[in-house]
Amino acid sequence: MTVFDSEPIRELDRRGLVKDCSDIRGLDAVLATGKRIAVYAGFDPTARSLHVGHLTTLTVLRIFARHGHEVLPLIGTATAMIGDPTGRTAARQMLSADDVGQNAAGVFRSISLALGGAHAEIVRNGDWIGETGLVWFLREVGSRIPLSHLLAQESVKSRLGAEINARRPDG
Repeated sequence: MTVFDSEPIRELDRRGLVKDCSDIRGLDAVLATGKRIAVYAGFDPTARSLHVGHLTTLTVLRIFARHGHEVLPLIGTATAMIGDPTGRTAARQMLSADDVGQNAAGVFRSISLALGGAHAEIVRNGDWIGETGLVWFLREVGSRIPLSHLLAQESVKSRLGAEINARRPDG
């Protein structure tokens, strides 16, 4: 078992939740100074409640909240309206605003119950993104633009190529 200096990281480690982290030592060193941080996690309101797959994320949020850190669960009401495929081969079915609202209310309840009274400010990204018109544009216009057409454009190819090369460890 690794020795950590901050209580939140020690607790996560005891529970077997520290593995393959990019900079856990740096975070541990910051927390050991007593500095309070903000911890955020996003939740998609594509169903009326959360599932067991969210348990680890909620456990981490609860641990940080219990140790006095700011916890910000974010419900993706704006992104749920767009139909983001996020790693899937097909686009997510478009939900109505009413469905997203009902699902978000259920997700809100699930998060509140899981955090067990720990102080958390549960926010919805639709509260600030929805007012910009961006959601409407991406939902109504963006969903009709085939990705293959975008990828065929030289300007998109060159930007993607530069971004991919910049992210390579050897590039």
